[in-house]
Amino acid sequence: MAQIARPNSTIDNGGWTVIGAPTHHEAVDDEIKDDDASYVKCVEGNTMLKLALSALEEPRERIGHHARIWAMAFGSGKGESVDGYLYQGTTLIGQMFSNRTIFRVPYELYSGSVLESEVLLITDYSDLQLHFEYSSIGAGEQIRITMAEFEVPNPLTYKGPVMMII
Repeated sequence: MAQIARPNSTIDNGGWTVIGAPTHHEAVDDEIKDDDASYVKCVEGNTMLKLALSALEEPRERIGHHARIWAMAFGSGKGESVDGYLYQGTTLIGQMFSNRTIFRVPYELYSGSVLESEVLLITDYSDLQLHFEYSSIGAGEQIRITMAEFEVPNPLTYKGPVMMII
C-alpha cells in the first residue's frame, strides 16, 4: 500500500488566509475531500504557503511520488493558476505544479508528480514540505485549497503479515 503524508505543521503562511480551522495545515490535512468547510485561500499579493508533511518511510521505489490538492478558483473570468513545490528542509526537490490552472467551482482534484531524477535528491523522508504560490491571479480573485497530500510507494521494509509455508 502506498504511503500518504499530510500537512502536520505550518512553516510560513505567506499571507494566505485560513478558514474553518485553527491553523493552515489543519485546514488542508483532511483526508476527506468532501469536507470543504475548511480551506486556505490565496489572493493577489500573498507569497508562498509552506507546509511541513508527516514523516514517511523510505520507499522501495524512486518512482510514483505524487502530490494532490483539492482546489478551486473563486471570482470571475478564467481560472487562476498555482505553482506547487516539494522541498526537503530548505532544499528544492522539484516542482509538481507549474502554472497549473485551477478552475472555478466546484472543487476538483489536481495532481502533480516529482520526476525520478528529482526524487533521487531526497535523503530524508521525514523532512518533506509542500509549498504553494499563485502564478496568476487577478484582483478580487482567489485560489482555495481544502486538501493537500503527498504519496510515495510502499516502504523499503515491509511490515505486514508474513506467510509461512510448511
